[in-house]
Amino acid sequence: MAAAIDKYVYVSIHKNFQSGLILKYSEIERCKTVDEVKHPIIREALKMVDPDNLDIEITSFADIPAGTGLGSSSAFTNALLMALSERFGRDWDQQEIAKRACEIEVNILKGPIGKQDQWVSALGGVRALVFMGEEVLTAHTDYDLNPEVFSLFYTGVTRRTSDVLPSTLNFEALDRSKATGLEIHDALRSGDLKPVAAAMHAHWMKKRLQPNLSTPRIDHAYDIAMASGEAIGGKLVGAGGGGFLLFIHADKPKLVATMAELGLPHIPFRFDHEGVVIL
Repeated sequence: MAAAIDKYVYVSIHKNFQSGLILKYSEIERCKTVDEVKHPIIREALKMVDPDNLDIEITSFADIPAGTGLGSSSAFTNALLMALSERFGRDWDQQEIAKRACEIEVNILKGPIGKQDQWVSALGGVRALVFMGEEVLTAHTDYDLNPEVFSLFYTGVTRRTSDVLPSTLNFEALDRSKATGLEIHDALRSGDLKPVAAAMHAHWMKKRLQPNLSTPRIDHAYDIAMASGEAIGGKLVGAGGGGFLLFIHADKPKLVATMAELGLPHIPFRFDHEGVVIL
């Protein structure tokens, strides 16, 4: 289960007046060749496009910081590939963009991640994604889900996924995540949010026991929200270790006030149904 929200990564490309490649993200790079590029995603995306002329400037910025569990690296990869496709006439659609983003992040760069972030940010919507090898066989979207039933709070902690997730696969945890996803999928199709909240809560209670996936401050905030009855379920979004707490609330105004007292600002959001696009 994954959802795209209206917190965006933007990538712009334009021609340089002088020769050479200029990259502007959290750092600035000036390069003559693709192989000189330090940013791994930009380097591999340029290799994939293989442009004849590198006299371009690539600039990126985002609504949400990197390392917060909202799939920003995959959204960046998608946006970059879409911008390069448009600039150099490759005519890649959203599904092709998702496949190529997975190729870069998972197969080439060997990131310890899945493929749900690339696909949901490419296609948009609220989706249950079913994978078989490199292909997405099914992407259920038949949910009547109001984003107002959720509350999202920033913990103030950023981290790299590679520092949180183990280098070897935990098949028990993966099976548990799959079972939780199927349970939430069935509950969402029925329109009953109580099982969704319960599944989120049960999943997070087990996940947070693993090393590096939570902090005392995050546990304290989550436990207060649940003990007060202001939330009926929730979880830390993403790999863990920081980022955002997502709740299904029972009393939103009180929950927002309680989290504010604990130093966790409320981040309103809507679902995005367009996916990666050229503006």
